[in-house]
Amino acid sequence: SSLCPCLWTPKKPAKEEEQQRQQQYRATGDGKGAVQGKEKTKRHSLSTLFTALEKEDENNYLDQSALIELAAPALRARFSEAPDTTSAVSVAHAAGVSADYELWGHDMTVPASYKGPRLTWPMTLENARDVLRHIRVAPRIAIHQKYVAELLGRSVKMFEKQVVDSVFDMEVPPRASDGSMGKLVIVGDTHGHLEDFLYVIAENGEPSDRVHYLMNGDIADRGFFASEILIICLIFKQLYPNAIMINRGNHENMEINRRRSEEGGGFYDEVMYKYSSRSSDQAVFYMFQQLFELLPLATVVSKKVFVVHGGLFRHEQVTLNDIRKLSRRRQCPTTTAKKEDAMMFDTMWADPHEINGVMRSQRGPNCIRFGPDVTERFLRNNHLNLVVRSHEVPMSNHGFEEMHHKRLVTLFTASDYCGYTGNSGAVLVLNSDLSYVLLEHMAWMRDGEFSNSKLPDRPEYWCYEGEAINPSGARERSFDEPRAPTSPAGRSRTEIEKNIAAKLKTQVMVNKDALFQYWSRADTGRPVPGRVSLSLWQAGICKVLDLGDNLPWDEVQELILERGDMPDHNSVDYRRFITSCTQAVTKPSSGSINEEVKRQVINKFYETIIRSDFTLRETLSKFDRDGDGQVSVDELRQYLYEAHSDLPEVQIDAILRGMSLETGQALTLDKFLSRFQVVYKDSNAGRLPKEITSMLTEVGRRLLKHGSRVEVFERIDQDGNGYVEEREFSMALDQMGLPFSPAQKAALWRAIDINGDGHLNFVEFCSSFEAQGGSSADGSMDDAGREVWESIMVSLKRNTMSLDHIWRTLDPRNTGRVPKAHFKDGFRALNSSLVGRRVLTDDQLDVIVEYLDKDKDGTIDYSEWSSCYN
Repeated sequence: SSLCPCLWTPKKPAKEEEQQRQQQYRATGDGKGAVQGKEKTKRHSLSTLFTALEKEDENNYLDQSALIELAAPALRARFSEAPDTTSAVSVAHAAGVSADYELWGHDMTVPASYKGPRLTWPMTLENARDVLRHIRVAPRIAIHQKYVAELLGRSVKMFEKQVVDSVFDMEVPPRASDGSMGKLVIVGDTHGHLEDFLYVIAENGEPSDRVHYLMNGDIADRGFFASEILIICLIFKQLYPNAIMINRGNHENMEINRRRSEEGGGFYDEVMYKYSSRSSDQAVFYMFQQLFELLPLATVVSKKVFVVHGGLFRHEQVTLNDIRKLSRRRQCPTTTAKKEDAMMFDTMWADPHEINGVMRSQRGPNCIRFGPDVTERFLRNNHLNLVVRSHEVPMSNHGFEEMHHKRLVTLFTASDYCGYTGNSGAVLVLNSDLSYVLLEHMAWMRDGEFSNSKLPDRPEYWCYEGEAINPSGARERSFDEPRAPTSPAGRSRTEIEKNIAAKLKTQVMVNKDALFQYWSRADTGRPVPGRVSLSLWQAGICKVLDLGDNLPWDEVQELILERGDMPDHNSVDYRRFITSCTQAVTKPSSGSINEEVKRQVINKFYETIIRSDFTLRETLSKFDRDGDGQVSVDELRQYLYEAHSDLPEVQIDAILRGMSLETGQALTLDKFLSRFQVVYKDSNAGRLPKEITSMLTEVGRRLLKHGSRVEVFERIDQDGNGYVEEREFSMALDQMGLPFSPAQKAALWRAIDINGDGHLNFVEFCSSFEAQGGSSADGSMDDAGREVWESIMVSLKRNTMSLDHIWRTLDPRNTGRVPKAHFKDGFRALNSSLVGRRVLTDDQLDVIVEYLDKDKDGTIDYSEWSSCYN
C-alpha cells in the first residue's frame, strides 16, 4: 500500500515462498537449519548473554570516551603540539597523510605478484563488476592498498561535494517507461558480515539507476570484511553517484574502531592487516576515518521517510533544519551537556522503547531510550510518516521489528550476528509508489564457502576459494583472524560458551573490588564466613556487572561457577569465586613485570601511608574514630583515604581484601595493627640486608614482650611528644640488653626511619618491628601484596582505551615509543581525570618507568607496557 500521513502498511510479498521467508527462517534441506528443542533454548540463552555483554562493552567504551574528554585539557596543556583528537583530519595530517585527496595512493606501488583486480579511472561498469566478482570469489585476497587509497580519495571528494549538510535528501527511483518499479534498498547494520551484503545484492540487484541502496551505518567493526562492503559501495557510487548513500553509525568512529573485535571494535585491526606493510603506516585507516566524518547523520527519503542509525532525540521540538545545521565533521561526542552534542550523539546511540518519554538506557553513560510519543511528535512536526533505524538486534531475533504503532522500524541486516545470536537479517525495500516490503534472510559462511538459499542458482557468485594472504606486504605482527564457522549458526556451541565464559569472568575480574564489597556486606558469617546465598550471589552479579535483570541464570552458573565455588547447592564461596575468575583470565605475557619490581611498586604504596606523619594520639583517633578500642574496616578505609590524598582507592580496597577483613567486623587496635604490620613487612622482602632484617626481628621480639605496641611506644617516648627520636630508640636498645654496636644502631635507625625526618611516628614504629614471620617461605608476595598488584593491573586493563589514546596523542606517527617525561605526563593526565579511581601514585609510576626504560635511552616502549596488563 502507499505511504499516507496517517498509516503506512508494508506491502506483502507476492510469492508464497517469499512470504514464508519474511517471518521466520526455515531449515534448509540439508538438515543444518535452525536448531530445535533444548538446543534452541540453550542457544537463545547464550544469545541473551552475548547481547548483555555487548552492551557492557559499549558501556565501557562510552565511559572511557568520557574519560578521554576529561583528560584532553590536561594533555593539551602539557603537549600543545598534539593533534586535535576530535578531528580525523587533524589526526591524519599529524600522521603524515596528505591533505590533497587526489594524491592519496600516488606514493604506493603495486607489486608484480599482486593477483587481485586493478582499479582504473574513471571507473567502468566492467571494472566494478570485476571487483565485485573478486570479492565474492576470493574475499580474503585484499584489494591492494594503492587502489583502496585512490578510491577513498575520490570518494571523500565526492561526499564533500554531494553531502552539503548533516541530512541527505534521497529519492526512490521512479517507475520506468515500461511501468516497472524502481526501488531503494535500506540496509541495516552489517558489521563486516560480507555474506549478508552479497546475499542482499544477489536478491535485489547490484546498485544502478533502477536499484538504489541506503546503508544505515555500522558497516565497520566486529566482522572481518567491513572494508570489502565499503569498497563495493564506493566503487558503485563512482558509477552511480545518486544510487548509494551511507549514513553514519556509532561504529564509524576512530576510538571504537581501534578496540579489538571481542570488545566491540576490530576495524582498525582489519585495515592494518590488509592495507599496511608496517605497523607505523596507518594512512589507509585515517583515510577511512576522514570519509566517516563526511557521512550524513540521517537521510530523508522522498520527503516521507527519516532514516537514522540510532534514533530520535532527548530534546523536544527538534526539526530537520536543526539536524542539518549540526557540525558533523568531527568524532561523535560522548558528553551531552550541549544541545548540538546531544543531538549528534542521539542520532548514533539512541534506542526506542514502548514507554512514553525519554529514559536512561542501559547502553552506557548519556544513552537514552525514547518512547512512541517522541516518535509521533517528531514525525508530525517534520511532516514525515516513518522512522527507519538500526543499531540493535531486535529482541525477537528477527531481522526487523515494528514499534511505536508501526511508525518506527528497527532494521538489522547481519544474520547470526557475530556467530552468537542466531538472528535472521533483513532489509527494507521501498518501491517507487512508496510501498515497502521487509525481506528477511539467513546467510552463513559455512565450511569456507559463502552459501544461502540461492546457492545452487549462483555457484559463480557464491563459491569461495583461496587462501588468506596479504598482497600489500608482509606483516611484522600477528592478527587474530576469525576462524571459519563450524556450524550453520556461525560458531559451534562449545566455542560460543567458551568465549562468553571468558567475557563474563573478565567482567568479574575488573569489578572484583565492588563485588567483594557487595558480598562481604551481606556476609553474616553464618554458617561459614566468606559465603553468601545463591540468590545474593546472583543479586551481586546483576547489581555490580549491570548486565540486566533477565539473565539466564542456569547458563551463567554453568559457565562461570566451578564446583569448588559452591560448597553446597544453596551458597557460593565468593572469595574463591573471585579468585578463580581472576586466575582464569590472567595469563603471564612476554611483557610481564618481574617480582622485584612488583615488590617495589607495592612497597611504595605502604610508604605512602607511612609518610603521613601523625603523632601517636592523632593516629589512634584516625584509626579508632568512635573510641571503642576496636577498628572497623570502614574506619580503616576512611583513615587510609585521608592519610594521603594520592593513595589510589582501588589499592586501599585491595589491601583490605588481602587482609581478609569483612565489612562490619571489628578488631582490637593491637590485633589490627599486628595484621597491618605483617602486610607491610611482607612487602619489604628483599629490600633490607639480611643482617638488618634479623636484628629488627629480634628487636621486635624483645619489645613486644613488654606489652602492646601502644604501651611500648609510650614507654620509649620518654618526653611524651608523640614521637620516638634516635636517642630514645638507642636507650631502649640498651635497656633491653641487646649487644649492638653504635654503627649497628645507626644502621637500624636508618632502616626504620623511612621518611628520614629524624623521628619515628607510631605507624613507622609498628611497621618496623614484627614479632611474627616475614614473607612467604619462597620469598613471594603475601595475599595482600598480590591483591594490591592485581588491583593495579585490573585498573590498567579497565583504562586500556584511555591509555592507548594518550600514547597515540603523544606519538601521532605510531613509532611505538615516547620519551620518559611524556610517558609520565600522559599517565598523570589520566590520573587527574580518574576522580576516586586513580591507578598509580607518582612514586609507583617512577618505579615502573625506570623499569621500562631497559636500554636507558630515555624512551618508553608503550606497547611493551600495554602487554603487561592486556
